[in-house]
Amino acid sequence: MEKTCYFSSPAKNVLRWLVKNNMALLLTFYDPKGYECFVEMADELGYKNLAMMDSGAFSARRGKPIDVDAYIAFINSKPKYIRFFVSVDLIQHDQNVAHLTMEEKCQVSIGNFERILKGVWCPEKIAPVYHFGEPLWVLDSYLALCKQYGSPYVCFGLGSNMSGKNSNPGKGPREYAQRICAYIRERLPNAWIHLLGYNHPKDLPYIDCSSSDSTGYAVSARYGHIICKYGDLAITNLTKKSASHPHFTKKFGYATEETLRQYVAELGWSYEALMESTDERACFNASYINGEIVGSQGPPIPSRKSLFDT
Repeated sequence: MEKTCYFSSPAKNVLRWLVKNNMALLLTFYDPKGYECFVEMADELGYKNLAMMDSGAFSARRGKPIDVDAYIAFINSKPKYIRFFVSVDLIQHDQNVAHLTMEEKCQVSIGNFERILKGVWCPEKIAPVYHFGEPLWVLDSYLALCKQYGSPYVCFGLGSNMSGKNSNPGKGPREYAQRICAYIRERLPNAWIHLLGYNHPKDLPYIDCSSSDSTGYAVSARYGHIICKYGDLAITNLTKKSASHPHFTKKFGYATEETLRQYVAELGWSYEALMESTDERACFNASYINGEIVGSQGPPIPSRKSLFDT
């Protein structure tokens, strides 16, 4: 299945590069100025893609909660360049609702989703968020509402439980994602399944999803890394903090510096610029991830029956 990768951008220069190159963007209601900046660039540069709009519930988990009515009003203003909108979900470790049980949080999230569906002009563009570890009755409730209001969009929040380091075949996180995606497609065959916060190119061909999003490309760049066919490699040690970061390595794996220099040059990038500029590394990383994910057919998806065999 052909996939789309959505990129968030904390840096204006990187956002401009993403827009100029028609990359799919992840925007957030939590950052209205960021959306306004994006629209200005999109109009100026003739953006030919579509973005997804997150409610910002994850970002708000330690601050002021998202105002559902304000979010509905924003959606009803018919913002430009948006493919779909993510519902206002309650994060399980949200400090604002720490007093609620998991079931109560799930009920609030379902209620928010239904409230948004009923209040907007485009219920077919609203996506619920099912989180890793939540009971399946929660997902069933979301899928029933999707069918009722005609929305094919479903987001699956994998959280920190889905790690590229634990992606070997077997009974691991990747297999759990396969099961959930298969479960969704059995009940909503036309589903557009989005994996929130996940962009491991080696795993995605095995997962029957439609899209994913990435902030990791920018995080790696901030710590002096480029993401390429040789792995996630540190080409410059920016600070002592980066050296202690779990992803930092002074080695290039099986690639020498000379090999890397030739590799990035063949792709049209400057190795010196990548060493010196965080924004340059972020753009390079986004380019590589996008090329690996978008249009990748990947290995055949395992049959649904085999996914549920134990």
